[in-house]
Amino acid sequence: MAQVNMENLTKEARMTYISADFIEQTEEQLHAAETEIWENMDKMKDMSPVERFQFERGIYDKFVE
Repeated sequence: MAQVNMENLTKEARMTYISADFIEQTEEQLHAAETEIWENMDKMKDMSPVERFQFERGIYDKFVE
């Protein structure tokens, strides 16, 4: 992946720049978390909405940095 020369960007652009590598990494982490959530759907069927949220949040926290 090409590197961006941050010196050529305006101050505003530098403050909002997110690399494509970072986006790709985040998408992969989210996909892994969502896959695990789908694999555990049977465990969540009897949970309250709050318990389910906490369970899913724990999975996201495990995968997303």
